[in-house]
Amino acid sequence: MVALQIRDVPEGVRDALAEQARARGMSLQGLLLELVTSEARRSQNLAVLKRAAERTGMYDSDVGEVAKELAAIRLSSYDAAYVAAAEALQPTRWLPSRRGSRT
Repeated sequence: MVALQIRDVPEGVRDALAEQARARGMSLQGLLLELVTSEARRSQNLAVLKRAAERTGMYDSDVGEVAKELAAIRLSSYDAAYVAAAEALQPTRWLPSRRGSRT
């Protein structure tokens, strides 16, 4: 493990971080380690996303197209569930037939 040292931290910043650590039941060192680790992971994730976006032919869709596609998928899933439920209920069993209906 290595040690990091940060100089010239304003007192108010240090106090706010210490209070946040206290509220979470952590030491200041533990909170700072968590923050630094989280930031390192985030930067790695951003690097992966950047490399993926740079590949040709990827992510050519705009947000509107993606939203429309998701809506269509949801609707088709809903339709399939509705049809399955309707078939399971078999409403024709208790509906009067047209031939013998009293209309």
